[in-house]
Amino acid sequence: MAQGSNEFIQNRFRKTLLLESLALIFGDLSPTSASAHMNYLIKLLKSWSSRPCPVDVWRILPESPARSTVKSIFISKISLPINAHPPKAAQTQTLTQDKTTFPPLRKLKNKRTQTAVRKSKGEIMMTIKAIVIPVLIAGAVLTTNMASAEDGLENYRNRFEALPHLPPIPADNSLTEEKIELGNMLFFEPRISSSGVISCATCHNPALGWADRIPRAVGHDGQIGERNTPTVLNSGFLGSQFWDGRAADLEAQALGPIEAPVEMAMDLEMALDRLVGFELYQEKFGEAYPNQEDPITDDNLAHALAAFQRTLNTPNSPFDRYLHGDQEAISEQAKDGMVAFVDNGCIACHRGSNFTDSQFHAIQVPGSTDLGRYVVTEEESDKYRFRTPTLRNVAVTYPYMNNGATETLEEAVAIMGQEMLGREFDNDTIGDITAFLNTLTGEMPEFEVPALP
Repeated sequence: MAQGSNEFIQNRFRKTLLLESLALIFGDLSPTSASAHMNYLIKLLKSWSSRPCPVDVWRILPESPARSTVKSIFISKISLPINAHPPKAAQTQTLTQDKTTFPPLRKLKNKRTQTAVRKSKGEIMMTIKAIVIPVLIAGAVLTTNMASAEDGLENYRNRFEALPHLPPIPADNSLTEEKIELGNMLFFEPRISSSGVISCATCHNPALGWADRIPRAVGHDGQIGERNTPTVLNSGFLGSQFWDGRAADLEAQALGPIEAPVEMAMDLEMALDRLVGFELYQEKFGEAYPNQEDPITDDNLAHALAAFQRTLNTPNSPFDRYLHGDQEAISEQAKDGMVAFVDNGCIACHRGSNFTDSQFHAIQVPGSTDLGRYVVTEEESDKYRFRTPTLRNVAVTYPYMNNGATETLEEAVAIMGQEMLGREFDNDTIGDITAFLNTLTGEMPEFEVPALP
């Protein structure tokens, strides 16, 4: 692994372990005490770094009165250091090595990462003993003045959910660093396409909101597809994949574009043969699937791609921060837009943490003859039905609609009001809802463009 990649993974585990340790401390507190202590610690932890927590560590807490309180604060506000160093006074203290058991979030096989994690545990527990625990004793006194005044919109705010840092992880595809690294490589690998020049990242470009910002995707031999490219951001939260829902999950989705004649147009066996020809891929597949004699298979290819895509999430948007109590995170116009979004019924389909019900709704957008889910089911009732797209990061994933014919967010809001709600929104309402949608752009995921063999 390149030095940069190894350092990147070490940093993620350092942050994870600090969160694990904090979770163990807070697990026994009452909700009131947990909230008071946590809100004070936010300021301290944010002074170290602006990077967000990479995992939902609150999940390791046992059921307790404080669990939901810790959950809401962990997934929204805490930022952790990449290379945290306690103050000099704390560094001079003599501390006994802690014997806390750290819950294993992942099974680590890479020896360099194991060494880094063992080292991080000692550093982190020193930090917690020297800084965090004293702060817990005094912190509650200072939290009262840090609380923001309520804006009177609790009934609206409570209709929404903040985005977790990770989607549900299937039992048959656990996240490991080796699998994620392999999936990252495969996502950017053009040689699994017939032409040798198209990769997943061609249409799902990280610089373009992990989409392509053109009306319809251009694939093999310059062919133009019938549909707009959906972003892969937060795709692990979806109930199905593709506009027509023909794949149940990311594993089922992963191989489709490789074989599709209009996309990568590659015979799957030929794609695997190409990968076998590279010693580095033999090594990486072996590390990701160590108990298999011949690990370069279509199933493992799909699972590695899916594992990587499940890390491409965008939590901690301005609206997420607002949901967790930061009243200044969004503008007054955006708050008006939130109210309009609820009052006009937009939330009926765009709901939940990912702003989609993952259901299929009939809409025939201007210029489209696409039959939608009917192509999959051949049920007459499914004509022109498409899966509700997420509104997360919608401001950076234009153009809109299944055929990409709608260029601006304002135009999309007006069309959806007419077609789905039977409403003619005035300019003020369109502006307010658009301002609200702009608050759904989250923090882009950490990733590396890999060095391919």
